[in-house]
Amino acid sequence: AIATELLLRGADPELLLGEGSTPPPAWIPHSWATDYDAYCQRVLQTAAETPLAAAILSAAVADYRPRQAYPGKLASGQPQLSLELEPTAKVINLLRQAAPNLPMVTFKVLQGASEQELLAEAQRRLQHFQLVVANHAEQVSGSEQTAWLVHANGTSRHQGKAAIATAIVDWLEGHLSAGG
Repeated sequence: AIATELLLRGADPELLLGEGSTPPPAWIPHSWATDYDAYCQRVLQTAAETPLAAAILSAAVADYRPRQAYPGKLASGQPQLSLELEPTAKVINLLRQAAPNLPMVTFKVLQGASEQELLAEAQRRLQHFQLVVANHAEQVSGSEQTAWLVHANGTSRHQGKAAIATAIVDWLEGHLSAGG
């Protein structure tokens, strides 16, 4: 929805998707990353090689990954199988280090948190990012969701993916035209 809104306003977005993502309509320019490492490399390479107006990082790619990957198929019938996970580097933090002045829109989703806790966490993130889109995990279901846009000048609440996308692009246009 955000890429569509950007295209309709004349921007040239690059939509980078991971495996398992729903393919966008053919008219939305997009590419695929096969795994976390490919995604991370692509984001950092694009920021280094392309003059970007802004970055919108809509979701955590992977907070964890398997400590050990097994090639091929694991034998079935095992009485128990354990999977050990290790944390991955946060792509948004790596991008912030690589491009300290790049305007960035990030998303924060919390589960089981109060509205006050969610907005406080979004406010903390404003130390490093210009706009935080905050959601309760319990309020995300398809296109029916609620999000708060939190930025230096205030907070606004929006309902539905289309309205959220429009509000993000409205904010981004205003921020960029003001020299941000």
